[in-house]
Amino acid sequence: MCDVPIVPAPVRELLDEVWAVYGQFTASKLESMTHQEPPWINTPQSDPISHGVMAEFFNTLVIDDGQGKDTQAQAR
Repeated sequence: MCDVPIVPAPVRELLDEVWAVYGQFTASKLESMTHQEPPWINTPQSDPISHGVMAEFFNTLVIDDGQGKDTQAQAR
């Protein structure tokens, strides 16, 4: 038997959506993409990017589908 933790359905759905959008990219492509986004650009070099800045940015990538469920925008 495998010791895989049980993930709550809402978390699994979110992870599946993230994978569907970003799973196609290599690590170097993901790095390149993130380095062109506001959280990275607007944070001084060597400073950590705050959770608040990240949340604010990624909330702009979520689309309300009008049915009470948010969906992710397509990767750029």
